[in-house]
Amino acid sequence: MDIFKKIEKGIYVFTNTLGILAGLMMALLTGFVFAEVLCRYIFKSPIVITTEMTNILFPWIVSLSAISIAKDNGNTALVFIKEKFKGTFRHMVEIAVHMVMLYFSVFMAIASFKLSSSLSKEIMVLTGISKALVYGSMFIGFVGITIVVGFNLLKYIVFDMVKMGGVEK
Repeated sequence: MDIFKKIEKGIYVFTNTLGILAGLMMALLTGFVFAEVLCRYIFKSPIVITTEMTNILFPWIVSLSAISIAKDNGNTALVFIKEKFKGTFRHMVEIAVHMVMLYFSVFMAIASFKLSSSLSKEIMVLTGISKALVYGSMFIGFVGITIVVGFNLLKYIVFDMVKMGGVEK
């Protein structure tokens, strides 16, 4: 039981750190875009690197934020489906939803790793950064989602079902 609390605290710190990092990246992206608009329309001289910085930062922001959404079971469509059921069937739906999410995130982690690996020699023109860094964000995001969803499933089976008394009537 104590190990679950330590893992849960670790996941909490991990996802909050990633959320802060995503927020900082969003602030940086906003600064780039604001500077681009300012330079383009006021000074009539655009900043050409803005497009590449947007291409790099935006996928990372989305991927890192998705991990926090998965931690809180934040997919509202799935929560809506689960709350339609009661009793044993609700537990079965809850487990099935977690299993589908787990399968999807593992599959996507593998696919995004292959994609990222295949683009390792592709270099962005202005920054000189490999496109593998951009597409690697999907791999990191889906690995994080896999860890979080797997832990949430285990926690649900071990603790939440027991706390609810096994089967609701």
